[in-house]
Formats: sequence, C-alpha cells, structure tokens
Amino acid sequence: RRQRQMCIRDSVYSNQIVPLNEDISIVDRLKITSALQSKISGGAMLHVNIQEDPEGDGLASFGENIISSGINQFAFNKIFTQCNSCGFVSSKKANSCSKCGSGDIINITRIVGYFVPVPQFSEERKKELESRIIY
Repeated sequence: RRQRQMCIRDSVYSNQIVPLNEDISIVDRLKITSALQSKISGGAMLHVNIQEDPEGDGLASFGENIISSGINQFAFNKIFTQCNSCGFVSSKKANSCSKCGSGDIINITRIVGYFVPVPQFSEERKKELESRIIY
C-alpha cells in the first residue's frame, strides 16, 4: 500500500497514451498511439514536442501524416520564451531575451491542453517537463 501511495503522490496527470518522457522514436510513438487511440472514445491526445521551427509546409505535412496514421487528436507543442522587459515572444526556450538581452523572461508551454507559465507548474510537473522527449 505504501508503494502505491508513493506512486500516486509522485505522478502528474497526463492525457497521453505514451508518456511524454518515454524515450522512443517519433515513428514508434505514432504507431502505439494510433493503435490505441482508435480503440477509445476520447480523452487521449498526442502531444508532439518540437524544438525547431519547421520550414515551409513541414508542419502541415507532418500533421497530415499523423492524421493518415489514424490519430485524430493531436497537437504540436513548444516551449516559448516571453520577455517581461520588451514583450518579445520567441518560439524557442531561452534564458534571456534574443531581442533585448534581458534575463527577465518567462518560459511558457502546454500542460494538459493549456499554455501555462513554467514557474506556475507544480514541482512534479517541472520535473516532468525537464524529462520530456523533444523531437
């Protein structure tokens, strides 16, 4: 019983079929999610954490491939950086503003469907964020 309580206490809610920190290829993530998502009526969503900004139609093409694999609930996710000094928002995680150089920044990313400033995350969620696999 004690082990079970420990597991629940250290867990964070996720609507992922494959946990965001599971170190598998994107192809395997898509295969597993596709096979299982088609068997449930909702509540599960594929989040694809990306680091780089896709070029041209790359993101649209990737999205079309995800849909054709049978996954109908998905979202691309990034960590954004907002500068509190000049207001600039970058589509990359950073420790300082790429426009004005200020260190007064905040990182923002999605948890369970909502974009939230990282400092507002629980300690467990911050640990989960650091362990996410980025493609």
